[in-house]
Amino acid sequence: DAIAPKSPKPVQIIPLPLDDIVLKPPPPNREKFNIPKDKIVFLITFDFYSILERKNPIAGINAFLKLIENDKYKNRSHIVIKTSNQHADYSGNKCLEDLISCIDPTQITLINQVLSRHDMICLIKSCDSLVSLHRSEGFGLHIAEAMAMGKAVIATNWGGNTDFMNSNNSYPVDYNLIKLKENHGPYRKGKVWAEPSISSAAESMSSVIDSNLKQNFQINKR
Repeated sequence: DAIAPKSPKPVQIIPLPLDDIVLKPPPPNREKFNIPKDKIVFLITFDFYSILERKNPIAGINAFLKLIENDKYKNRSHIVIKTSNQHADYSGNKCLEDLISCIDPTQITLINQVLSRHDMICLIKSCDSLVSLHRSEGFGLHIAEAMAMGKAVIATNWGGNTDFMNSNNSYPVDYNLIKLKENHGPYRKGKVWAEPSISSAAESMSSVIDSNLKQNFQINKR
């Protein structure tokens, strides 16, 4: 949509492939990552080199905070924050740390390091849901990989991920388009990106938990 109006040649989308380790992932291993076994686990993962404001983990954490305001979900949920290259954005990392401090330490797992490809796939496999409240996205490879592994994906309904995400296979999050008030890395003041709805994301999180509880009830009933 962005390139076609300017291109003298036809524009064709060629999606990224998913490799064997995603299609045949290692088994989950919550113990390896210090993740509780009896919780519904939401995963937020990003690299500070990808620009904090674009990847927007702050919104995902705020959605989790809104979720656990409800006692029904507070003791059933857990969040994993996987980051890397914190040195690339000191002030952004400080902002993230300040927000994380609002969460009970027993309800959050922090992984601040670069993981091998195998361990990263294992981490996704070990969680129940991937949350990506990005403001813009190219393809969304981590989103596609999580979906391929059967995980419930909650992501902004804007960007390249909408090529394969819809309300039948995932949890698209409502958004408003806004103009940037200042520059954020290569994203320039006056340009437009998405502002995802915290309420919509929190509602999707509650739906993931409800779905898991219903599934477990049906299994136990059998």
